Amino acid sequence: MTTRSCARSIKWRMFPGRRIGICVTLVISAACGERRPTPTELSAPVDVRRFVTPALTAALDQSGHFALAAPAPTTSVITAQEAKIQAQAAVATFAKFNLSYLERERGGPIDLAVIKADERVFYADSPYLQDWSPKVHPGVKKHTGPYYLVSFTSGGLQVLSVAVSALNTDVAVRNGKIAFSINHGNDFRIEAVPTTGVTSLPIAPEQAARLVSEKFGALVSSTPQLVLPSADHVPQYARWRVDLDRQVNVHSLDGKIRRLGTVYVGLGGKLSAAADEQPAGTSVALPNGAAGVAGRQTGIPLAFIAITN
Repeated sequence: MTTRSCARSIKWRMFPGRRIGICVTLVISAACGERRPTPTELSAPVDVRRFVTPALTAALDQSGHFALAAPAPTTSVITAQEAKIQAQAAVATFAKFNLSYLERERGGPIDLAVIKADERVFYADSPYLQDWSPKVHPGVKKHTGPYYLVSFTSGGLQVLSVAVSALNTDVAVRNGKIAFSINHGNDFRIEAVPTTGVTSLPIAPEQAARLVSEKFGALVSSTPQLVLPSADHVPQYARWRVDLDRQVNVHSLDGKIRRLGTVYVGLGGKLSAAADEQPAGTSVALPNGAAGVAGRQTGIPLAFIAITN
């Protein structure tokens, strides 16, 4: 069966100087002829122990969740707790100015006084080498760097998804509001989550593990890793890398059958595989009008092919 992706890619603006370093957009990844899990299926609690190896079961936390990896504490990367505080401040600072737009894209009202940041904060690693010159604008570094994804919920439903740059060491929170440094950009991305269709940005890693294990009849062998897409897409397009305990036959959109032990799970539970050929990097516009290149780091793909079976 031939399918095509209806995902919309977004080109990001840079915000040099004192201009606000935030972009508010909606991300939609719609099904086009292939069966996708329903929003109810993707939001329901899952006992992941049925889908992982015994060794990985022993590594689950007390809530039965994966113990997700976090970046090593450094002076150049904020922590998950700091990201959550910054996300709350970003919503308090910016969301009210875009509320009508966000509500249109969500397809329903958003009560900013009611939504709360979820306890789980997901770290998404960047596919790019972090080797920019110290002289490069911080907005460029953040554009190609790692992000945290913070969900805001109401009544158990995700309402907003806020991407917080893990490089936001130069962002302050004062009286619950964001205070930027003079040079900034790509600090946050606020996404409205539709009431229908894609209802989680991203889905939980336990759901990603369930989808892959049920699809291919193999067990998940390691803790899923959230990886960002190319810089042409918003961070909420991040995919879960799911490793299996054995290789399986995977049918892809290009008609090939691959033997793979790793599958990626994106928006709406859409499955994909790393493309056979990967670009060396991505061209990135610099504030001075020049073009730079963000090189790809080994182990994280930039190009994917949809799985059809």
